[in-house]
Amino acid sequence: MNKTPLERFLKYSSMVSNEHIFLSESQLNSYLKENQFNYINIPSLNLFRDCVIDEKGIESAIVEAEAGISETGTVVVMSEDEKLRLATSLCEELTVVLYTDKIFNNLEDIAPLLEANMRKESNYIAFITGASRTADIERVLTIGVHGPVRMKVILTGREE
Repeated sequence: MNKTPLERFLKYSSMVSNEHIFLSESQLNSYLKENQFNYINIPSLNLFRDCVIDEKGIESAIVEAEAGISETGTVVVMSEDEKLRLATSLCEELTVVLYTDKIFNNLEDIAPLLEANMRKESNYIAFITGASRTADIERVLTIGVHGPVRMKVILTGREE
């Protein structure tokens, strides 16, 4: 049985302990009001909130992904904004909004999107699969050293 790109995305994203929430665009607006994010960057809904991001980081950020890759459960975030780069790397909890029509089967399928972005002068492309995980030689796992401690993916469709 062939699974849909969404089903595969959920399978692999769940393997790294990501939480998944299904919301409509209107429900997403309510979700944003209920949850006080320090940093917001959702261009498709023209929703932005800036904050000071220093070496201490921030508690929470919500950003929009340009794409999802179903074979790995990875989201792709692109921007020329350094604040977005810092927010996705230095927040404790990262929430990513992913439109289901932007989920691709594999990396090769998003190559044209990547190539177009790489032509920009100050491009930033991040492949984020889940919370930051690192281990030392004694195999002691530490979460959140080089990125978020927790990650949620909000999956939504487009409303006309």
